[in-house]
Amino acid sequence: MKKQKTIVIKNTRLQKARNNLRIILIKAVSEQSSLILKKCRNKKGNEIGEILRESQNLWHILRRSICICPVCNKKDQDMTYFPPHGTWYCVCCFDRFHIEWEIDIENLKAHPDIFG
Repeated sequence: MKKQKTIVIKNTRLQKARNNLRIILIKAVSEQSSLILKKCRNKKGNEIGEILRESQNLWHILRRSICICPVCNKKDQDMTYFPPHGTWYCVCCFDRFHIEWEIDIENLKAHPDIFG
């Protein structure tokens, strides 16, 4: 997605459905991660590292998704997508931090030799 977008659901029944779907997805990631980590038994060195990366990748994808805010971990809030990060944040955290994030992005663009 290329543009910033906020998704607000005002209907309480739809909010409940959204929240329940998010919980289902989070539980699915948790269960899949547990299955992946069970593969670590009887493995050695590099194999364990690959298995751990696979599990970490699942959690990384979840934290960047619309299911959970990566700042406050809330699962039941309206969310805003911030394209420079490629991540969804709850509206509260986005309102609190987006100015700082935009300043950081401007600094990176203005001084790539220092911040790059």
